[in-house]
Amino acid sequence: METISTLADLAAILLVVEIFILCLVPLLLFGGAVYGMRRVNQAARPALQQGSRLARRAAEGADRASTAVAEPFIRASAAAAAVRFFVRNLPRLIRREEEQ
Repeated sequence: METISTLADLAAILLVVEIFILCLVPLLLFGGAVYGMRRVNQAARPALQQGSRLARRAAEGADRASTAVAEPFIRASAAAAAVRFFVRNLPRLIRREEEQ
């Protein structure tokens, strides 16, 4: 009987060792992937920073261009609104002047 329990203990230990070894494989693969991504990020950082600078410059240029195109229309619309307001309120202003 003792040999069976000893063999059972040995089988349990071997099973734990096998599971441990099988768990190391994904861990090593994941570690290698993380290491590889770190190397890729370090190698790509200058190119990505330059791309970011170019995109920022393009966005600023587009913003300046859209402002330059839209500004005359906005000024004209504001002037037209001021004229409409003055024309609508002119009779009221004249009446107030006459009442005083």
